[in-house]
Amino acid sequence: MVVSGQVDNLGGSAFCPSGWTMTGGGFEQPFVADETKRDLLRASRPAAELTDYNGWFVVFDPRAANNFQLNGPTTVYAVCVLSR
Repeated sequence: MVVSGQVDNLGGSAFCPSGWTMTGGGFEQPFVADETKRDLLRASRPAAELTDYNGWFVVFDPRAANNFQLNGPTTVYAVCVLSR
């Protein structure tokens, strides 16, 4: 199962439901042609401190040229398998 969550402001996450285990994750963001307005990715990793590695977490740093607004929609994904 793939679980998704939206990034709002500067970060976001997606978490596997109870009884499921995360096997990976990532994010998707729209392409922005103007390089000065592309968001800088600061972190894309398991959300260890929040869920014992059962979610995926991303953090962005928007550019001043984009009024510090995140390019959206940006989606975070966690890939989950049923636990035994």
